[in-house]
Amino acid sequence: MAPGFALALIRDRAYLHWRYATHPIHSYKLIGLYLAGWLLGWAITRRNDNWVYVVDLLLPRHWLKPALAALDRAALGTGATELVIWLPRGWREAGGGRQELTNVMVANMVWQLAIPTHEVSNDLYYTMGDLDIF
Repeated sequence: MAPGFALALIRDRAYLHWRYATHPIHSYKLIGLYLAGWLLGWAITRRNDNWVYVVDLLLPRHWLKPALAALDRAALGTGATELVIWLPRGWREAGGGRQELTNVMVANMVWQLAIPTHEVSNDLYYTMGDLDIF
């Protein structure tokens, strides 16, 4: 899926195991997103009271809207009242749904920038899982 992501962390098996399977505090659920038996991508979720957080997600952008609808149905089926996800600009428009914008500040703290800050701001694919608080 790399061609669909201009700038993102590598989200491979080793990363998923390190970031989610061995997390010392939170329990996460890995959900495969399929269409007619073909794996389109995956989502990592975490339940907190009545909310289900989609803390990580990897799939082609054009499948985002139906994937979020399926995740929403699954969350409601567990008794949750809210599905929450963070997505960068461009992805938000593709996902639809009710949106509440939050400020994301791009911190590019190196002495000599390898990538210009405006490029990081425009192209970085991020999710909640890219922060230690989720």
